[in-house]
Amino acid sequence: MLIDVELNKVTKSFGKDRGIYDINIEVERNTKTLLLGPNGAGKTTILYLIYGILRPDSGYIKILGREPNIEMRKNDVYMLEELLIFIERATVREFIDFVKSLRYFNDQLFDLIDTFNINTNLKVYQLSSGLRRLLKISLALSSGAKVLLLDEPTSNLDIDNSKKVFSLIQQYDGTVIFASHDPEAINAAESIVHIRNGKLEYTEKRNKN
Repeated sequence: MLIDVELNKVTKSFGKDRGIYDINIEVERNTKTLLLGPNGAGKTTILYLIYGILRPDSGYIKILGREPNIEMRKNDVYMLEELLIFIERATVREFIDFVKSLRYFNDQLFDLIDTFNINTNLKVYQLSSGLRRLLKISLALSSGAKVLLLDEPTSNLDIDNSKKVFSLIQQYDGTVIFASHDPEAINAAESIVHIRNGKLEYTEKRNKN
């Protein structure tokens, strides 16, 4: 069994009763893992720790056998939000060309743009919040990353597009860790990590037939 992501006794505190505590998670290669829990449970903190934006107070994290580092973000690990700032006055096509100059994205990108009916001739500021989200998702799913981190990937999306996104997550050729409140998310997961009050309650393995 190959482990792509490991959190061992990880604690990150932001003050009294805020943070995550003594978290142990192992994510197998090429599996889809859902972080499930109420708002404030610690799901986003876990994703930021894996991505390396935050560092643990104690415990350790390994991604592909190594500690998270900036070099990994160039190819091996991609996070949906990734502090991506839109260039509002650029067309969607111009924005994509700019982002592609900073990082590799595979040929699936424009297929996904078509799937989600995003008009690349529109200015970015003309996109609805849902289309902006779908543009970010298209970039994430075409990143070619070995480990993909998605925080609430279907927020601001309608039911049909949410189902498309979760189907694409299932098909992704790599390891995916995602946090979501969407009921459809469970169907895309092979493993569900239940988080509450910053602590891991239990991990549920699902049979994918």
